[in-house]
Amino acid sequence: MEKAQKTFDYLLRDFQPNMDYQDTWLTNEDTGTKTLERYDVELPNELKIGYPFIVFFMFQTIKGYANLGMFEKVLWEIPIFYKGTQFVLAHKKFGFSISANEKNDNFQSLGLEAMALIHKAIPHAESLVDPIMHEKVNQGNVTIDSKYTKMRNRYLFFREKALNGDIGDEKTFIELRQNSGISNFADGDSFAAHINLMSRYRSSKTYYLLAMIDAYFSLLEHISILLLFVKEVNLKEVKLENFMGMTWKAKLRIILQYKTNRSASRYLEVLDEIKEQIRNPAAHGDYFKNGGSLYVHIEGIGAIPFTLTKAKQNFKFSDTSSSFMTGENIVKHFDDFDSYLETSNTGFGMMYIKRDLPVAFDKESVAACRRRTKTEKSTKKYIDDTLQEINRSMDMDW
Repeated sequence: MEKAQKTFDYLLRDFQPNMDYQDTWLTNEDTGTKTLERYDVELPNELKIGYPFIVFFMFQTIKGYANLGMFEKVLWEIPIFYKGTQFVLAHKKFGFSISANEKNDNFQSLGLEAMALIHKAIPHAESLVDPIMHEKVNQGNVTIDSKYTKMRNRYLFFREKALNGDIGDEKTFIELRQNSGISNFADGDSFAAHINLMSRYRSSKTYYLLAMIDAYFSLLEHISILLLFVKEVNLKEVKLENFMGMTWKAKLRIILQYKTNRSASRYLEVLDEIKEQIRNPAAHGDYFKNGGSLYVHIEGIGAIPFTLTKAKQNFKFSDTSSSFMTGENIVKHFDDFDSYLETSNTGFGMMYIKRDLPVAFDKESVAACRRRTKTEKSTKKYIDDTLQEINRSMDMDW
């Protein structure tokens, strides 16, 4: 950290704060109108700033330079001197800009020189800001975007393929067989080809279903983080950075207060069975936990299951057998849990999340959200107000 600070200071040694900055206005003698005297430095692609916030961190957060604040279509402006020449660094509606206050002969070359040094200092600034960022996260001073619709659509895509897709019906299997040239079983080769095609047909349906399960649990991970603002969760006890690293089940246990919520416990138990017995083996080499995939060699008998007769699986997955967990049953469990989330204490939170609105976790924002999501009517009004605020912010209409 000390090395990063020294390098950062060295690279920016020719920059100075402009604490007494005053705007200069030019008057049009014909119309009497005034315009701000600013001359933009034209930046080549390699010197453009893709993330203006890092420049703000460099000069305001780390070095303590003055920020002129928000203006129409401007988020912030920081006045500086570079080698004695006045410049203004700014984040405007259309991105970052650096402009001079005087149109002298060398403002363009000096501006480019300053930007080259700023670019060199960026990696060192990121190192210096990193501890601040972690502290802000654990204080809850963050916002997380909702990608509910995108993730839900991914789940629904694989769900449709698994249950009703172009590989999951008998008609398509017949078409596949015809297109492969298998029309009869007069010889062994045709019969073997038929068996192979049937296996591919059944396997494809299973592949889609496994993808569906993965997509659904990814959606649950996303929802569980966004639902942290529900009133039952004590954010002082939950550090967001740690929470995001928990398993899906641990997150939902906190959100749903499972210790005192029997309904939540039952739902989570079923979801856990699906995760442990279907999804996890498929994701980890098709092996079950606790020796469920092991067969022990016993003289006189052969290889027998390590778990003997006490297999821990309450159900297994199968395309065909009604005594096993089918794709339709899995989907029903998912639908039941979705319905639970939308009708229990998380219901109004789900109304908000499903609109793909960002969630802020600072103390004031959480308090406002909890206060305004107590009824369906108040939640809808809160959603409308949030949308308007986002639109104004994007357009920099302060």
